[in-house]
Amino acid sequence: MPTSVSSFSLRLGWRALSRARAFFLLVAPWRIALSVASGFLLAFAYPPYDVGWLAWIALIPLLVATRGMRPGGGFVAGLIAGTLLFALLMGYIGQFGAAPWLALAVFQGSFIGLYGYLATLMWRCPCAWVRVPALAACWTASEMLRGHFGALQFTFGALGYAQHAYLPVLQLASLAGHYGIGFVIALVSAAIVEGAPRTGPHRRPATGGPLVIAACGVGALLVWGLLRAGALQQPPPTRGLDVLAVQGDVSRQPITGDFLEATADLYVNLSLTRGVGADLIVWPETAIPERLNRAPSLYRKVQSVPQRLGCTLLAGAAEAGRDRGTYNTLWAFDRRGDLVALYRKQRLVIFGEYLPWRNRLKFLMKAYPIRGFDYSPGPGDVLVPVDGALLSPMICFESIFPDVSRRLVRQGAEILVVSTSDAWVGRAPAELWQHSQASVLRAVETGRWLIRAGGTGVTFIADPSGRVVECAPTFRDATVRATVWPETRQTPYVMLGDWPLALITCLLLLAGAADIHSLDRARSNTR
Repeated sequence: MPTSVSSFSLRLGWRALSRARAFFLLVAPWRIALSVASGFLLAFAYPPYDVGWLAWIALIPLLVATRGMRPGGGFVAGLIAGTLLFALLMGYIGQFGAAPWLALAVFQGSFIGLYGYLATLMWRCPCAWVRVPALAACWTASEMLRGHFGALQFTFGALGYAQHAYLPVLQLASLAGHYGIGFVIALVSAAIVEGAPRTGPHRRPATGGPLVIAACGVGALLVWGLLRAGALQQPPPTRGLDVLAVQGDVSRQPITGDFLEATADLYVNLSLTRGVGADLIVWPETAIPERLNRAPSLYRKVQSVPQRLGCTLLAGAAEAGRDRGTYNTLWAFDRRGDLVALYRKQRLVIFGEYLPWRNRLKFLMKAYPIRGFDYSPGPGDVLVPVDGALLSPMICFESIFPDVSRRLVRQGAEILVVSTSDAWVGRAPAELWQHSQASVLRAVETGRWLIRAGGTGVTFIADPSGRVVECAPTFRDATVRATVWPETRQTPYVMLGDWPLALITCLLLLAGAADIHSLDRARSNTR
């Protein structure tokens, strides 16, 4: 019996290797090399390297590789680039094992594979003025699909996030979100490839017109963005809120009574010593990693901060619900120490905060450090009044989705708060900075001041232009303090969301398909 099982396993493994070999033989070695180059360039555009300008050229090798290929080969080329990107981008997942790290990289990379597939089709367009924007639409379609893929939706690795340090470019997010920035970058890349000289027989001549138009458009965007960012950085004449964000560098430890008391004391002392005169103090997600309503002594310690300082406090702690569920909650206390609001996290992290089909996937709990219970999703959004201003919180994972912050602002939020903890990755700065990029984009998209408190970092305060006005060093006990102002105006992105860009993307892809169809029909008529 063992011999037959072993023989079967060997045959199965050989078939898998043979199919994989056939799969990758769809792509010539030089095209694979170009795909790998794109993967590396994309990865280096994000933290920990953070060379954001590389995003503007990172797609060029992949576009060259997909030109003249069959769609299946284009998918493989994109998959190679995407898998390499996410394997490097999220190397910190490797601490939980090679299997989840590789599975996540391949899954996320498959969306760039979709980009490669669509690009091979759009390269067949006979008209350059249709071909170039249609190629950009291919990228936007893949990014949008990846960011809206149900429970597996994810936005890390979006091209727009790589521009977080370039304020003039960043302002485009107020019109079209981070997907709009990605569209412009993909458009420039396609225009460069289109305008580059080509060699070999049966090649179409290079077309420089789209590149000239794209360059002029980007130039106008930079001028407008520079003016907008400068205008937003002028402080309003009205009184703002004095805000303190607290970061207690608490490493992952077994949760014991002594640990809980020490953690509470750390946050209380940091707040009391550095928060005198503040209007608002913000603590990170699960700053108190215990069900606060089941721990009276911890509750009183937390409550003492607003009572002694006369300020509003937002404190992250778990909550035991009346429905026997456990919530990841942000507790809002007013100046008297009274509990005025509870925000319960709504968008939970799959495999991190809940395990679907838990009873059927018990083997995962044995193999990987998955918590033994599921958090429950919260019922809805919350507006917290602070000295006449309305602020709305997001917890951790929620900040990487633009629809969340957009919804909050449409409901009346004048200031945004992100309470997060990335202690689960240990001392991995890459994840901290990748995660923080998203919050910067949320500030620009909504035109709101944003306060971010992280357990180990990154703790910062950003203005509506995306400029980080104060930032604490990571992996140490720290605070940041600044004045923020409520804002009631709505950006075009808040009013319209992703629908205009999604419509443009669909129209461009349809235009490309129609252009290809006209070419095929013309060829059939000449036969």
